[in-house]
Amino acid sequence: MTTMLDADGLTWAHPRYRIKYLMDAIEVQAGFRALADIWHALGDETKAARNRQLADRVARGIDSLWSAKSGCYDWNRDKVGHQPQCDWSVIYPDATEQLWPALWAADGAATPRDIAAWSAFAKHWPRWPHEDRLLNWPEVAVVATRGDATDRANAREQIDRILRERLNDDRWEVNQMYFTLLAIEGEADGRER
Repeated sequence: MTTMLDADGLTWAHPRYRIKYLMDAIEVQAGFRALADIWHALGDETKAARNRQLADRVARGIDSLWSAKSGCYDWNRDKVGHQPQCDWSVIYPDATEQLWPALWAADGAATPRDIAAWSAFAKHWPRWPHEDRLLNWPEVAVVATRGDATDRANAREQIDRILRERLNDDRWEVNQMYFTLLAIEGEADGRER
């Protein structure tokens, strides 16, 4: 992660693909936080502190993608600094990327930006559980399980659909399975509230 980290706190997608994505930055920040916890558990406070600093640096990079003008994140930055604004009518990457900060929140607590992003996503994509383009995106259901009863019911619809269509599919990726399980757990937790 450190080899791809740029001075602005964002990471390049690939050494030869010079784009910095919001999704990647969120995942890298989570990785640095996890490494800090691991090093702390192993008793190496120097490495734990270094990884906390790197996570904070990436957090500042993520914040630099926030657009007060549009009220959402610009979903990438290219090598010359151009940042396309989110177009909510584009389900991926624009709209879906807005949910990544909530998905990877360290403590699971929604920030005002996370709440606004979910509200805008649900407004622009009210039938998201039935959207074919989201069949491989159980992460959306994970975020929805943190919402109200309607959001949780929609999450359940998407989870059921994913399980019907992907459970025995050899092309179903491990990360998609993982987020489907998280959505199931979140939906169950939501029913207990």
